[in-house]
Amino acid sequence: AETNGLAQGSGNGGDINLRGSQININNNAIVTAQTTGIGDGGDIHLFGSSISLSDHAILTAQTTGNGKGGTINLDADSLSLSGSSQFTTEAKNIPQDITDSKGNILLYANGGKTGRAGVINLNSSNPRDLSISFLDPGSTINAKTDTTGKGGTINLGTSGNKLTISGPGTITAEDRKSTRLNSSHT
Repeated sequence: AETNGLAQGSGNGGDINLRGSQININNNAIVTAQTTGIGDGGDIHLFGSSISLSDHAILTAQTTGNGKGGTINLDADSLSLSGSSQFTTEAKNIPQDITDSKGNILLYANGGKTGRAGVINLNSSNPRDLSISFLDPGSTINAKTDTTGKGGTINLGTSGNKLTISGPGTITAEDRKSTRLNSSHT
């Protein structure tokens, strides 16, 4: 299954809002708010008590154009990732045109010249305790670029100084030169 807020011209990618006490994204599902043009990637908002990505699920706010990657806002008590799932905002390099089976160009090569990666906010607008669980290796939370653009930022907000991160996954905010992780405690 795929949910997509896509902009291909000068507009921004569409926003996606998901609300529920439990949100499960799994079985190769893709939720993406993106742009392939000069606009910015859309934003994804997740509001729930428990949010889970599993079995190669992808949640991304990205750009393959000149705009910046979108913002992912998570407001939850727990986030779990497993099965090589990805929670990401990024600027992606498209080294060659991507075509369909009839030769129609679906996505033009960008030569690595795109905008910057976006922002991931984990409870930063509504600080509270947060538990992040990586249930197996291969799952990631990242705000990165593999282009000439700037890497993104990850903001963590917790109350009572309680942030729990467990398991073998990775959390990164990077570009070709640096890695950043911001946390705020109230």
